[in-house]
Amino acid sequence: MDFSELSMLAFEASDELKQSQMYQDYLQSLSGLNDESIKPLIKAFEAAKYQYDQIMIIGKHHPDFKSSSARLVQAKTSLYQTHQYKAYLSAYETLNHYLGDVSDQINRTLESCLVGNGTKKACQKGNNHGQ
Repeated sequence: MDFSELSMLAFEASDELKQSQMYQDYLQSLSGLNDESIKPLIKAFEAAKYQYDQIMIIGKHHPDFKSSSARLVQAKTSLYQTHQYKAYLSAYETLNHYLGDVSDQINRTLESCLVGNGTKKACQKGNNHGQ
């Protein structure tokens, strides 16, 4: 299989994925994060996370470590308890799991057809690998 055939298969798979209900659910859940009711929670979480990351440069002995950690936990809890964020995480995990499975399947397929010729490798057509 040459590069152009692999490219065409990749584009077809991409188009097929974009038409799937799983991908549409992900896009819908992503747009749910733009809802005005959740934006302040996202901003509060991002601010708390940034402050926490800055404090962690110094480490746990920073004088504001405990208060920053508490703010981060509170902001994260508030955000993660919303329906919109739960829907987003669920859709993201489903899509990510599917893409991981596809990637593993592609890797297994390519590994089974790779033939070494010195340092050069190519995927051969048919079942007579390397013959």
